[in-house]
Amino acid sequence: MKLDVNEFIDDFGRCMEEGAAGLFVGAGLSIPAGYPSWQAIMKTCLSDLKLSKKFDDMPQLAQHYQDNIPGGRDRLTQLIVDKIQGVPNPTPTRSHELLAQLPVNVLWTTNYDTLLEQSHPGAEFFTDDDQLAGPSPKAAECRIYKMHGTIAPKSHHTTHRPERARIVISKDDYEEYPTTHPRMWALLHAHFLTRTFLLSGLSFTDPNLEHIFRLIRLMKSEGPRPHFAILRKPTDRRDQRPHELKLGELERVGIQTLEIAEYEDIEDILRQLVSRSRPYRLFISGSPIDVNTNGGSISYEEDEIPTKLMSFAKCLGAQIHTTCDRIMAAGGVGAQVGYEMARQLNFRGKYDPECLILVRRYRDEEVDYPNLRIGKLVFTGKDPNDLRQAAFKQVRAMVILGGQRGSMSEYEQALKLHLGIIPVGMTGGTAQQVWGMIERNFDNYLLGGRKVNRQDFDLLNQPNEHAAAQATLRLAQQALYKI
Repeated sequence: MKLDVNEFIDDFGRCMEEGAAGLFVGAGLSIPAGYPSWQAIMKTCLSDLKLSKKFDDMPQLAQHYQDNIPGGRDRLTQLIVDKIQGVPNPTPTRSHELLAQLPVNVLWTTNYDTLLEQSHPGAEFFTDDDQLAGPSPKAAECRIYKMHGTIAPKSHHTTHRPERARIVISKDDYEEYPTTHPRMWALLHAHFLTRTFLLSGLSFTDPNLEHIFRLIRLMKSEGPRPHFAILRKPTDRRDQRPHELKLGELERVGIQTLEIAEYEDIEDILRQLVSRSRPYRLFISGSPIDVNTNGGSISYEEDEIPTKLMSFAKCLGAQIHTTCDRIMAAGGVGAQVGYEMARQLNFRGKYDPECLILVRRYRDEEVDYPNLRIGKLVFTGKDPNDLRQAAFKQVRAMVILGGQRGSMSEYEQALKLHLGIIPVGMTGGTAQQVWGMIERNFDNYLLGGRKVNRQDFDLLNQPNEHAAAQATLRLAQQALYKI
């Protein structure tokens, strides 16, 4: 079944929260890093075999080469090694970096390159079936299984001979895999039974899809978990119908698909998944609109917060614990929300220092306002940008109250990171500006991957602070994927 991207983000996000997610990475994720496609790698084989350029069955092509060209297996292996090692300075892409930020500790790949290892430096990786025969050499938070072998980047320290590159490539290799790699196959089977996998970097012609089909067909009677695939649409119109048939086949074996135009589109989807999987915490942003803070670099005293803004901050704080008991705040306005929330939790005997984190920049002078001994005070970076980058890695959504230039910078950065953004327009300043920008494009405004209730959004800009606070809480629940 074709998926809406926001539906997919929510569904797979829940699997990550449960600790029951896995990743299966195909060759498409390595192409933006400069690695060749299968078609480019096998071009020489087509020429040597005197075949037409249109030959999508790569394992069969490899089998023909192996069977009909003298020394075919060694020559084919060396050809692939040369192509993989011929990529200059291979570096993980942004998509690889985003994968490393997801709370997923099991990754499978059919890729020969080492981009996943580079982007997961603390991971334990397995490249050969024999590695699974004994005890694990170390306790790793993440494990990478390279089910078709590996080819290290070329350097003056390493050389690879054909016989040493034990890779899966030919049709025989694919068909005999359960026998030649019994431990890998059994473990992959177990993981697909107990986890929900996301398959990315694949196209409808990718031979590795057959691996997955074969595996899931074997598990059909065992009640397999649902799985997801990100598939690139074909660029050739003649491939459209085969592509549609492949989607139908995927659906029949329990794989829901999300289609993309280019492999580069995976990056945006992964960025949304990273946002969805961040800690369950709400960021409160804002500052008085009539106090000069020089973009957030100058602090201000409590009595400089306008009465109306202070009143709303305390009103929101008194109720926010019913929606989210974990917030992060920067500056005096956000601190007031947090202080009031902490007081309410303390009154109910539920106070925990982790409920409130106040973030501040490193300063040479003494700590100034806010400095109540409640919650946790964390110093991060020496300028507002450092503070925001650190803070936004620890939250899922942001509420904007008032605000000036610094708050607008926070909004722009949060937007790029796909955080849920709730601007309380009635507090003025940046919040009102952002409310107006969203209002003009309201049909595209989403929180938690879903459309926003128009009445709640309008209440954010109404003068009734209690109604605005209640609307903020309802939208915060949605932005945090709580409802």
